[in-house]
Amino acid sequence: MAHSSSGLGRGPLTAETRVRFPDALLIKGCCLMVSDIFYIYDSFINVVCMGVVCFFCKNSRLVLYVLEKRSILEALIILVEDVAWAKVKIVRDDGTWADAQAPVIVSASRSTDIPAFYADWFFYRLQRGYSAWMNPFNGKKSFVSYQHTRFIVFWSKYPAPLLPFLTILKEQINCYILYTLNDYEKEGLEKGVPSVEKRIDTFKRLVDELGFGHVVWRFDPLMLTDQIDVPSLMEKVASIGERLKGYTEKLVFSFADISSCRKVKMNLDRNHILYRQIFTQKNQLVFTRWKFL
Repeated sequence: MAHSSSGLGRGPLTAETRVRFPDALLIKGCCLMVSDIFYIYDSFINVVCMGVVCFFCKNSRLVLYVLEKRSILEALIILVEDVAWAKVKIVRDDGTWADAQAPVIVSASRSTDIPAFYADWFFYRLQRGYSAWMNPFNGKKSFVSYQHTRFIVFWSKYPAPLLPFLTILKEQINCYILYTLNDYEKEGLEKGVPSVEKRIDTFKRLVDELGFGHVVWRFDPLMLTDQIDVPSLMEKVASIGERLKGYTEKLVFSFADISSCRKVKMNLDRNHILYRQIFTQKNQLVFTRWKFL
């Protein structure tokens, strides 16, 4: 992972299409925030919710009715399925007009670490009012307008390049940073990221500026190898958790399933890393019941 979002040699900063943006359209024109983090999985939907109930939906009566009659999870699924994405017309940089989808929540992005690599590009495009992304499967270009955007979910392993833009995030638009902060330094599993200490310092700086609850710690994925067993992995997580006391109240994690990630499997094999294919159910239970903080 690069430590800077500049100098990548992939075209001018002003380019519409800087990265793949397949999960930019998050919840079809509305936003619902509840009291905990949870996810709704669809082809490109991952909803992260925090704290307050807010509606950016034209038909709020329908939404309130759904909430009264059904569970929160069912309500969110209905919102995702039934509320159409807003469509707007945009003027592109070349002066031509184009149709664009205008989400209220933008996810930036599970496909590319935009905060680490493309923070300058993203905030330039935010100022310009739209971005373009190329569908990697059919090569078709689509446009995302920020006209209605009220909330951005950032995903990153090293979001330090966001620091110069915090004024925008605090004063003009709300945000949530899902910060993957692992500790596989000794094993060399994440060679491109800065040291654990530097990443922890970045986490704290972001919380100090954005406020408690705006930065969520992810240890993802949990991985077992010939050098990492369950006790040592729990020690790694507990060590980071101890240093993040007072800066986070949540830990999001997942268990690595290498068989479902062909590219990851190839990288591990190429680097001669002997991984264990899956966590056993017993190991999963041991881990999830452990009190880290």
